[in-house]
Amino acid sequence: MKSPRQLAGVSRRLLGFFSGLCLLGPSSVLAAASYGILPQDVGSAQALSPFSSRASAAFYNPAALVLSPRGELTGAILHADHELNGRSLGGEAPLERDGQRLSDTPSQQLQLGLKTDLSGLTLSDHPILLGVMLGSDRFTKEIMAFEAATSREGQFMRYQRQPLLLSVGVGTRVWRGLNLGAGVRVTLRNEADLFVNTDLGGNTESEALSVSASPTLSPVVGATLDLGETFGGGQGWMQGLSLAASYRGYASNRTQVAAEAEIDGVVQDPGLELALNTFDAFTPATFTLASQYLFGTGTTFGLALEYQDWSKVQEDLARDTVHDQAQIQFRDVLIPRLGFAHPLNDWLTVRGGVAWERSALESGPQLNVNYLDNDRIVLGVGASATLPQFAPLAYPITLEFGYQYQELRDRDFELYSDDPANPTGPDAPFETLQANGSVHVFSGSLTLTF
Repeated sequence: MKSPRQLAGVSRRLLGFFSGLCLLGPSSVLAAASYGILPQDVGSAQALSPFSSRASAAFYNPAALVLSPRGELTGAILHADHELNGRSLGGEAPLERDGQRLSDTPSQQLQLGLKTDLSGLTLSDHPILLGVMLGSDRFTKEIMAFEAATSREGQFMRYQRQPLLLSVGVGTRVWRGLNLGAGVRVTLRNEADLFVNTDLGGNTESEALSVSASPTLSPVVGATLDLGETFGGGQGWMQGLSLAASYRGYASNRTQVAAEAEIDGVVQDPGLELALNTFDAFTPATFTLASQYLFGTGTTFGLALEYQDWSKVQEDLARDTVHDQAQIQFRDVLIPRLGFAHPLNDWLTVRGGVAWERSALESGPQLNVNYLDNDRIVLGVGASATLPQFAPLAYPITLEFGYQYQELRDRDFELYSDDPANPTGPDAPFETLQANGSVHVFSGSLTLTF
């Protein structure tokens, strides 16, 4: 009769296969929703993003693409430094920790944005603007990073490795001052199937592996309205006042893995079956209402209210085989954002923004998963410089920089585990952890106009 230790060795090899496919680690919220995409978004704390005519409008509000008729090609980089801490407040069986730092892995994005007018494809001069936004983590070294794991120590729900970002949007003018837009964010559904015949020594034969990835589409729709142009005839108090509304559907990456192992003399057909179904890089359904006022001096002030519906995230994590035992609960949140942009002269503009982002994660037991998430104060500053046109380029070059600071407010969490070594058992917390930290985000871009 084969020993349990030998069977456990085979199981560990299969789990190693799972880990290799999924790059196991904590699941996370998409970075674009946490920091912003381009320097304009980072520097204004995303307060001015509903009106940004850059290629990132494909993600935020495709209708805003129409606000500038020129085509643009933008290359950008984003670097975020994380100092994510957990301070033990004691408990029945606190873990031995090597300091308070839980994570300091940076996020590094390389981004490419394209915006162009498609009206040349038609017999009409009516503007139809296309925007495409593409981003990849670790400066394109990771395109399909995926993370999902349990944690006794506690793990932050945000600020982890990020998968490919791809958003496509189209905007057009439908009436004077009124623009509409629609687009999609593309995420991946990954599936892998493994069959292997093995002995207890781990020697395999008759292996069969199938891996596939298919796209799933999440909708983005939006509108902008220039009240002065629509109702004021270009005069009166409404001149310079604009409104925007947008909706981004829930999106996430999903990975399903199924493995079957037959072990000679121990487990025959149908074999030892293991299955994994997990979600990552989730962004909640988001409704945004925003207003912007352009003063005669060129100064712009913007206010955005962002409502995030987390119900679908909660439903998916309840079906997630990594997180289902935790019964994670979320609440919907309303995020206010305030920003400004001010031209210092004909070629240099400065901007800034502030936001209060309440955590959507409810307090309560999260068996084995132990997510950490905090309320955040977000401060952003930035600048853009338009350099004079020079040969052989037909139009000026725009350089932009954005910096963002996020302060994670102190929040206490009780940690739960069903590990046999845990003396409190799964129904009582073994440790209380105070989570806090800070995030520094740097973003720079170069834009060519055509």
